[in-house]
Amino acid sequence: MGMRISRGFIILLAVLIALAVFPACLGMSENAEAASVTCKSKHYVTTTINKAALKKGKTAKVTVKVTNTTGKAMKNLNIKVKLPAELKKTSGTLTKTKASLAKKKSFSFSFYVKATKKVNFYKKVTSSKAVAGTKTKVITKNMLKAGKKNRYTTVTMTFKKPTATKKTTKKTTTTTKKTTTPTTPAPSVVTTPSSHAQAMVDLLSDMSKYAKARNAKFAMIPNGGYNLYAPWAATAANMLASIDGALIEDVFSDDDSEGMQEALANAANNGKKTFSIEYDEPNPGNNVIVSYDARDIDSLDEIPAFVNGTSYNVNSLADVKNFLAILDPTKNYSTKEEYFAALKNTDYDLIFIDLFFDSDDQQPLTAAEVNALKKKRNGGKRIVCTYMSVGEAESYRYYWLPAWDNEATRPAWIAEENPQWKRNYKVCYWAPEWQKILYGNSSAYLDQILAAGFDGVYLDVIDAYEYFEEQSK
Repeated sequence: MGMRISRGFIILLAVLIALAVFPACLGMSENAEAASVTCKSKHYVTTTINKAALKKGKTAKVTVKVTNTTGKAMKNLNIKVKLPAELKKTSGTLTKTKASLAKKKSFSFSFYVKATKKVNFYKKVTSSKAVAGTKTKVITKNMLKAGKKNRYTTVTMTFKKPTATKKTTKKTTTTTKKTTTPTTPAPSVVTTPSSHAQAMVDLLSDMSKYAKARNAKFAMIPNGGYNLYAPWAATAANMLASIDGALIEDVFSDDDSEGMQEALANAANNGKKTFSIEYDEPNPGNNVIVSYDARDIDSLDEIPAFVNGTSYNVNSLADVKNFLAILDPTKNYSTKEEYFAALKNTDYDLIFIDLFFDSDDQQPLTAAEVNALKKKRNGGKRIVCTYMSVGEAESYRYYWLPAWDNEATRPAWIAEENPQWKRNYKVCYWAPEWQKILYGNSSAYLDQILAAGFDGVYLDVIDAYEYFEEQSK
């Protein structure tokens, strides 16, 4: 149970997932002991789970993230998680090998489980205490209860005090990390722009110019934020000059369906390709809008059957007649190889995918992998675009720092968590610190997208300006 012991590291994960998230309410003993993780160097471990899914009896995603806070790569490390009999893995893998973890300063992995008994979550708990000059962090995200008696399981991690040599290494490595990671401390106060809407348009304009200077055909496709380019918007001209297409979700079922269609019509009249993703109602026959029927898709996590493909080449957005959006493939595909095989076996003109196979991964797709997806099953050429959140920071992404998990040490430009999308935080998108994460250096998000050879980007949470406008009232 837990991790396998390997040279240079002694890390006992001891069913971190099972005990930290699922314990006694699934039938474990009331006297279950606390699991612990002991490391020779400092690590910060978190576990998260989709609690709502378990309550509904569905499959739930479990994510384990380990970060070496010394900035030093983790070596000779194998991980194997053993689940109790009450939990069934539905997809993903419970193991990580030395080869997959080599040279990484942090890593995370996810898998899906299904509980055979009802799970009741009690309350959120975090704490820490000093231990021999270092700290022991309680990394359990939830305390749990089941039945008539409360049963608590605590998972702690003890940091052994490093030697003087290790301290020196830590200082050196930390300096290197600051150089390569697109994050800098934020100022205590973030200046408020005179217009939140214009600040969003300015950001998209700057990103568009930056991307097109490196790839003239690179497509900028915002999702939402249609009030920025609707015919009544003061920002419409500048917004339309910065984008190549426009996408809106639930165009034909939303309460503002008429306004959405009018905005997309304005974009189309200005030469922009328009798209919609429909979760509730199909496209009634609007030929201007290319729609993706996602009524039978759960959160864009699977590839539906598509049969009427032809072998014409798609050289630009103007040629697109259909598209696929799959942003969370790990729910239905255990490996990247399986996922890529499914993608290659389709005839979609355009596919929107994530930059990472698993959103918790640290390694983006390579240029060779992306290029392999640019050919349809029938041999025709297609466009491959990727997802990028502009208005929210995602705590499962490579750029997120462990200190940001704590509100007290979170930068001022990171606002509150989105109550509808956990682990997603509104950001002051006009802040230089956030924009440095988005683009402008080799480790920035857009720069990694360009390096991977994507044809364009699906820009999400463009409507974040509305949140800040409401907050300023």
